[in-house]
Amino acid sequence: MNRLRGFKSHLATLWKCMVAPSRTAAALRETESRYEALVERSPLPIGVHQNETIVFMNKAAVHTLGGASPDDFLGRSIWDFLDKEYHDLARTRVEELYHHGREASIMLEQFIRLDGTRIDVEVMGAPITFGGRPAAQIVFRDVTRQREAEEALRESEMRYRQLVEEMQDVIFAIDLEGRFTYVSPAVERFSDFTVDEVLGKPFARFVHPDDLQPLFESFQRTLEGKKEPFEFRILDKRGGVRHVRTSSRVILMDGQPVGTRGVMSDVTERKLAEAERERLIAELEAKNAELEQFTYTVSHDLKSPLFTIRGFLGLLEEDCFSGKREKVRDDIRHITNATETMQRLLDDLLELSRIGRITNPPEVVSLSVLAEEAAALVARQVEERGVTLEIAPDLPQVYGDRLRLREVFQNLLDNAVKFMGDQPEPRIEVRSANLGDRVEVRVRDNGPGIDEQYFEKVFGLFERLDNKTEGTGIGLALAKRIVEVHGGEIWVESDGAGATFCFTLPPPP
Repeated sequence: MNRLRGFKSHLATLWKCMVAPSRTAAALRETESRYEALVERSPLPIGVHQNETIVFMNKAAVHTLGGASPDDFLGRSIWDFLDKEYHDLARTRVEELYHHGREASIMLEQFIRLDGTRIDVEVMGAPITFGGRPAAQIVFRDVTRQREAEEALRESEMRYRQLVEEMQDVIFAIDLEGRFTYVSPAVERFSDFTVDEVLGKPFARFVHPDDLQPLFESFQRTLEGKKEPFEFRILDKRGGVRHVRTSSRVILMDGQPVGTRGVMSDVTERKLAEAERERLIAELEAKNAELEQFTYTVSHDLKSPLFTIRGFLGLLEEDCFSGKREKVRDDIRHITNATETMQRLLDDLLELSRIGRITNPPEVVSLSVLAEEAAALVARQVEERGVTLEIAPDLPQVYGDRLRLREVFQNLLDNAVKFMGDQPEPRIEVRSANLGDRVEVRVRDNGPGIDEQYFEKVFGLFERLDNKTEGTGIGLALAKRIVEVHGGEIWVESDGAGATFCFTLPPPP
């Protein structure tokens, strides 16, 4: 802008020199002499033409257009040095200069140098008197490099804008009050919020409440000049949670912090993968612990029938030689019972090993049907103990392996019957509730209940709270494994007046 004002001031001086009245030829020659001396020393390229023919060129103009001396231009038409694209516009301007005496404002044109190359110029014209006749003074400035620089800047800005708009990460700037002063379009991919919905808003508005305080502390450390990555959660427009990682640095002005700028990356997939990895590690650790317990208990429980068989084989041998037939039959009965116990243990272990590996195709199945089928399988035990079994009507549907889910009911009902105790009016109830994203099933009995310290233990392998009760102690472990394979949970509740085994299952898709 200062260069433009200087340009106009210089022209004004030249103009005053030319329009000053001259009453005599001597005065005119003196004026023209002063004009030529002044213009010749001007750093600005200046030329004069009469009737579209060049009659004067100063050194700066000769140099700018690639000439050696003014003779390279004098007597030639101005149209020889103006790109054809600008001829129509230039003719209008020449008409105004010659016939209307109007000063022509600064325009952008393209001149042709002697070597044929083209340069961009800013041109200003003014009507003058030269040699006693009307003429036009042209002052111009080569702006080719400036135009090239501007074009390069525009291209650079365009590339930068395109790069920013296509980046998956969000570029942002925040002022001292914690408000966004800039945010790139990628924010919409992150959060569904548009740029306009984010600009000018405090970052706290978009941060998960539990992460707000540590993020504010990180913001303060960044303002102090510390560059530290930080991970936190944001809330998207739909209320969902995304995990992000930011890397920020302070913005200084005159040595004082005025805000921060940085890059924000979406790390949700990575965080979910890490959470899944931790879950799998925890599950693996639990499985290893279970395997360790399994190895110990299998070794212990399988040895017991073997000890029984070995002991009674010795007795059997003695009783055979002594001819005690009743004792022989009793020995054989004990051996047979021991082998049957071992067979049940092996069958249950085999069944447990199959859970989660060999499954039937999942299907939509009614809980009412599953409960009724399971009740039919334990009908003899229920009848012998005189248990009243009540299954709520219209239980909801679930989605899973029909046979496996029936085993859950069967084991829970069988377990409730076995541990009913001396209850004079034994009763078992099956209820359920639809919780939207899952179905909860409750199998309640009115037996003696379970002490809280055994709530977890009852689901362990070969765990029996009452060793006098028949069974291998695998039933509840089987139920737990089946429920967990279906993505559900199982637990026990007891208030001292009975026990309630609860488990959840997914609803139909």
